[in-house]
Amino acid sequence: MNEKTLKELSDTAIDAVKKAGKHIKSFPRKDVNVEMKGDQETLASQVVTQVDTEVESLIVEHLKDSMAKYNLGLLTEETTDDKSRLEKDFFWCIDPIDGTLSFVENQEGYAVSIALISRDGMPYIGVVYDPVNSSLYHAAKGLGAFKDGKEITISENSELTVYLDRSSTEDERYENLLDHLKQNGLKVEGPKIGYGAVMNALKGIENAPGCYFKLSKESEGGGSFWDFAATCCIYNELGLVCVNEWGEPLNLNKKHTTFMHENSIIYSTNIETAELILGFIQNISDKM
Repeated sequence: MNEKTLKELSDTAIDAVKKAGKHIKSFPRKDVNVEMKGDQETLASQVVTQVDTEVESLIVEHLKDSMAKYNLGLLTEETTDDKSRLEKDFFWCIDPIDGTLSFVENQEGYAVSIALISRDGMPYIGVVYDPVNSSLYHAAKGLGAFKDGKEITISENSELTVYLDRSSTEDERYENLLDHLKQNGLKVEGPKIGYGAVMNALKGIENAPGCYFKLSKESEGGGSFWDFAATCCIYNELGLVCVNEWGEPLNLNKKHTTFMHENSIIYSTNIETAELILGFIQNISDKM
């Protein structure tokens, strides 16, 4: 995909998340109706509202012309996978509200996320809108990464800020990994818990050195392509770490599932921290 097309599609996605953000902000809180998905393990992954489905429809409608023009596939969180992602060269990947539980609680931590992914599972565009702070993040392969139109720069503090999902409190491996980081001389702040996956990754950038990780598990769940695609594109463009437990790029288009539970996922603004996390995960994998 050439630079001109990437820029055009990136602008289209930016317009879509802005429109979605405006809808979310204008929706009356008293009218939010919470439902539960029966096929998910954690509360955070079960919660869905009519706002999620409305925002998804709004985004898909906005992207419809680009899909026809460039023969793009589509994958969204709230609609059944039609497998077009396996047939087209590229597909839009949409999370209408990542961190719905934060949205329901009227707390910071939710975001609108759109990515363009190649059939071989690489992110080419990542666009995120944070409605709470009215912040727009975007990146495109080879074109840089930006927040509110300005290039993102990394400023590191002395302490490592760790972001984790709510479900991490139920798995002792996370606490053991944090102890491992401390034992290797890192000053750890956190873990900070309560954001969705998208904002966890972005907060790691804004509070560098920062990291966010999810450990593999046997049961399905643990996030899907749409939870990681846009932010992984942003990390890639900044030269930061977004990999699986073997240090490989995330595969964001598996044939057999949209879930990402089979591999651990590591985001880090610091290579040394990433190596410590990778070493710990590989060590416990060898013992299993």
